[in-house]
Amino acid sequence: MYLPILTRTARLPIIAVLGIFTILFSQCAPTRRGPLANQYHNVTSHYNCWWIAKEHLKQVDEDIMLSHQHNYNRILQVFPTIDSTVIKTDSLQLADAIKKASIGITRHPYSNWTDDNYIIVGKTRLYQADFVNAVETFKYVNTTSENDNERHTALIFLMRTFVENRDFSNAIAVSDFLEKQELNRRNRKLLYLTRAHFHQVRENLDGIVENLTLVAPMLKRNEEKAKIYFIIGQIYQELGLDVKAYEYYQKCTKTNPEYELFFYARLNMNQVAVLDGSSDIKRVRKYYRKLLKDDKNIDFQDKIYYEMGRFEQKQGNLELAIENYKSSALTSTNNPRQKSYAYWELGKIYFTDLKDYELAKAYYDSTVMVMPEDEEAFAAIKQRQEVLAEFVEHVTTIAQTDSVLALANMDSIARAAIFAKVIEQEEAAAAEEDKRQRRAARQQQFVNLDEAGTGTFAGGPQAGSVWYYYNPTAITSGQADFRRTWGERPLERNWRRSNKGLEEGGFGDVDPALAAEQDAETENSVPIAELSPEERRAKRQQELLNKLPLTAEAQQTAYAKLEFAYYRLGDIYREDLEEPVNAIPPFESLLNRFDTSQYAPEVMYQLYLIYQPVDLERSNYYKNLLINQYPNTIYAKVIINPNYQEESNAAAAKAQRLYREAYQFYETQAFTEAGTLVSQGLNDFPENDFTDNFALLKILIEAEQGTNIYNYRFALEGFKTDYPESELLGYAEKLLEASQSVETRIQQAKAIQYISYFDQEHYFVLVYKNASAEATDITQQIDQFNKATYPDVTLATSSLILNDEYSMVLVAPFTGKQDALAYYNAFIQDNSTLNGLQRFNFNNFVITKDNFTIYLQAKKPDSYKTFYQQNYLRLE
Repeated sequence: MYLPILTRTARLPIIAVLGIFTILFSQCAPTRRGPLANQYHNVTSHYNCWWIAKEHLKQVDEDIMLSHQHNYNRILQVFPTIDSTVIKTDSLQLADAIKKASIGITRHPYSNWTDDNYIIVGKTRLYQADFVNAVETFKYVNTTSENDNERHTALIFLMRTFVENRDFSNAIAVSDFLEKQELNRRNRKLLYLTRAHFHQVRENLDGIVENLTLVAPMLKRNEEKAKIYFIIGQIYQELGLDVKAYEYYQKCTKTNPEYELFFYARLNMNQVAVLDGSSDIKRVRKYYRKLLKDDKNIDFQDKIYYEMGRFEQKQGNLELAIENYKSSALTSTNNPRQKSYAYWELGKIYFTDLKDYELAKAYYDSTVMVMPEDEEAFAAIKQRQEVLAEFVEHVTTIAQTDSVLALANMDSIARAAIFAKVIEQEEAAAAEEDKRQRRAARQQQFVNLDEAGTGTFAGGPQAGSVWYYYNPTAITSGQADFRRTWGERPLERNWRRSNKGLEEGGFGDVDPALAAEQDAETENSVPIAELSPEERRAKRQQELLNKLPLTAEAQQTAYAKLEFAYYRLGDIYREDLEEPVNAIPPFESLLNRFDTSQYAPEVMYQLYLIYQPVDLERSNYYKNLLINQYPNTIYAKVIINPNYQEESNAAAAKAQRLYREAYQFYETQAFTEAGTLVSQGLNDFPENDFTDNFALLKILIEAEQGTNIYNYRFALEGFKTDYPESELLGYAEKLLEASQSVETRIQQAKAIQYISYFDQEHYFVLVYKNASAEATDITQQIDQFNKATYPDVTLATSSLILNDEYSMVLVAPFTGKQDALAYYNAFIQDNSTLNGLQRFNFNNFVITKDNFTIYLQAKKPDSYKTFYQQNYLRLE
């Protein structure tokens, strides 16, 4: 191949270009300094690193904003929530932001953009909730940067990181430090917004307003200035400063915001406007109607109706408020949050203002069903909804039971007159419903004729179908026939039974004999259609009469339900709903109607506490009543001695420690020591949470010490009488049931006489059940133990059968009692190689040669127990 040969003149430009490139590349080294190197690093770090990373973060910020839905029923957030879902979705962008910024840091460490790249890394870690590394990054910039502005920016983001991590003390420290610094305009704005966010997280409305009013004039229109004004207006409205709220809502509308924000600002302006008279009220109502007619507001109709409801409620027009809240819920098709607020307001009105607790419960149920769980009030609303179920039950019980008791105690003539009115109302309602059903049936016939040409019923199967439940006309006709024959019947089980009692919607508690008699009559009854009107009314009167608590037993049950309902109603108001003043009426009704109620001491004490801040005279009345009537109750003692509870707790702690020591002695069969501690406990703590424990342990100790079986049974019966509410009552009853077999064993043990002569050869005995899974290698394990522990002593190990259920391992011989006990102690020590056997239910003891012969003849595993405890264990 031919290569041209360049002349010297031709080679010069090439050499020059190569030289330039060599110089340029030499400036690319990360540590290279100088004018040309600095320019290269600054440009490259800015455009190839920081700018790309900044754009990634900008996109993430936009995604966070788009995912955040403003809840205009609450104060808007200064900063949108950093949504973990968005962060996960944008994870690649965040990772690339860190990558680009890191390249700028490592390859261009001396550029003017190094601090900016570090801040990018810190912000990314903040978004990723990597708070530890975010804090370290921002602190690094603060300590190493020579640029005050970048240091201040890093500190502001450090404060934001502390806020997001709920480290408020450090956030305050950073904020206080920055207050003393001279910040540029950009950092001052960012600091005010971050402080406002800090106060919003801590629910400090004054702090939010203070910082937002400072930052608002500094913001441009495209910097969410309108939203800041709107938030200030919301806070002033929340604080009841309507004039200031109106001012800032108006400022919001003048900053040319997006339509949604403008719409809500105008709505709220009407809520806080100062109304001088009826003309102003009419003007506001007219404005709302205008908004409803505007096509731009179709998606906002639920909110408009909601605000109309709030407006009318503020004017005291509950009927109009309810109507508008219902319209809000009805028109809210794609905004469950707004729908839930309408239901919530309805629930509050029916509960607080109208006292219709069943409807209140229904609306609270609906609120919980549709409200998103991230709502701040959701937990409190759900708690009230759950409470209302029981609340409504007790309110209904009181109203219903009072009614049926009043009817039951009436003379028969007055009662018959009331029944006649009830029956008349039922007949009128049934007739009206019958007319309605017949009209519906006729209308359906016309619909069916219209649809006949299409060959189908609307929403149903083919027109040729003859099945009854596909024919609306047939269904309607059948329903009318049923009502004519049987009358109005609620949808329920056992609908033919006339007597279902209070729990199934009847009048109340019914005499079982009357119920059985009525059921028999019902089963053999003639259909209502075949009875004359007089016979139907007489039959219905008897049904109503049978539902009344006419017997003494039924009335006693009804009064017991009434008593409990008053008690629980007051308790729910006081404890669950945290409305103690509302608990006064049910509590006082309980005391007035049931002066010997089991709940009286507690109720008097609660009334004493409830009245203290509002009516001291009434509080003292219940205080004295409680002390005089129930001086020995804990409630009276707490009033007399405010430190009673603390002293009682301290005494309980001492009693617990003493009981633990006594029980440890009992477990180790040191019954004398255990008995001494138990007696001390009963003497020092006669009325304590552990008194019943001491009493039962005393019975068990006396039983182990050989008390008479009859005394044992008598003591257990006494325990049941003395401590009827003790948690140990069930255990005492089991001991009582087993005492018969205990008596048998004691009698058998008395027939066996062991010899108290111990200066002779002893054996070590281990007794076990034949069915034990460990029985196969017990002898082998003991042999190994003997060789390891007593290598110089010849000990023989053998197996014997005691009876059909138990077997034994015998270790022998031991020259005397002390040697045998030494072996026994070595056997049961924790560090023994046989320690693993201790978890099984084996019976170990030492015995003389003579007594072992008696033991074999007795064939009863427990026959030696008392003799052994008295003659061996007490000597240790």
